[in-house]
Amino acid sequence: RWLAVAAAAAMVLSLGVWNVALQRNQSVTDERAQRLSSAVQLLESPATRRVELSDGSGHVVAFAVLHGERSVSLIVSGLQANNTENSVYVLWQTGDAGTRAVGTFDVHQGEIAVVRDMSLAKDMPQYSAFAVTHESGRAAPKAPGALPVANGSLSA
Repeated sequence: RWLAVAAAAAMVLSLGVWNVALQRNQSVTDERAQRLSSAVQLLESPATRRVELSDGSGHVVAFAVLHGERSVSLIVSGLQANNTENSVYVLWQTGDAGTRAVGTFDVHQGEIAVVRDMSLAKDMPQYSAFAVTHESGRAAPKAPGALPVANGSLSA
């Protein structure tokens, strides 16, 4: 009799754990679907300008999506995941006046990252390109501390 009770308790516990796992998987799937939907929505918007950012091999790994003259969103798919405790990716705008950090973001393994509405540098109205670097620390440095892992020209 105790064996049957123990087996039933184990079965109930297993079903509970399985249910929690299913709910978690659904939550992860929902988050991925939301990021993908957000990326598609940005790319399809007719009022934006898109700049392809390619890695050293020429593969497009991100799109900078310009919203007017003051804001940019970034869609990333293809960069290696960064360690979110001690590194960060930085989007830079570059031009004749130099290079300015636009914003920072993280990339998680195998996921699309969508970073919305980063402010472009107001003191740099004439810029010609964007670049992404992978930096140590959790904040953008004053100047790039690493070679770009991706870049793209506005004229492209």
